[in-house]
Amino acid sequence: GSNIFFIDLNGLKQKVELLHPEFKDVNVRRLLPDRLVVEAGLRRAVAQIQSDRYYFIDNEKVLLPDVKNFPDPNLPVITGMGINLAKAAGFKFRKFERDKLDKAMGLIKEMSDNERLKGYKLKVVDITDPGNVSFFLTRANVEIKIGNSGFRERLEVLATVLDQLGSDIGNFKYVDLRFEDPIVGPR
Repeated sequence: GSNIFFIDLNGLKQKVELLHPEFKDVNVRRLLPDRLVVEAGLRRAVAQIQSDRYYFIDNEKVLLPDVKNFPDPNLPVITGMGINLAKAAGFKFRKFERDKLDKAMGLIKEMSDNERLKGYKLKVVDITDPGNVSFFLTRANVEIKIGNSGFRERLEVLATVLDQLGSDIGNFKYVDLRFEDPIVGPR
């Protein structure tokens, strides 16, 4: 029963974004004579954070409202955040957590952009120690230690190492890419 000209479109947009973080690029407009139109895109999860349960996150590091008890096998799991997301209402990451998450999301992006590693999929990214990020791939049950920077170059080295090891990858415990020459540790 309100006049649509008295409705604050920007305020309505902000309210929709606050109540529904799963939407992005929210646009509210008037459709004369008597309607409001709300248009939005749906955020897509690119990873999941392991806390008390599994919390989905998009590439802009926005926590999505969909929470699961078990991990989604199609998305990488980020471990080592060190926070319980269930106890945080209207959660905002602190700088330390945001820095850790930046490293994990940077690795996820570089991994998805690397053509030579397309046959592998990230399974787990461990950011417990942000100075020594490590991860596991689905087709190689070996820990890969990558450090905290230079992911693109180090992933190229990893592609070469994986090519050289081939099916023998299961005989190794870890691949350490943090140094000039990669180190492959036996089981």
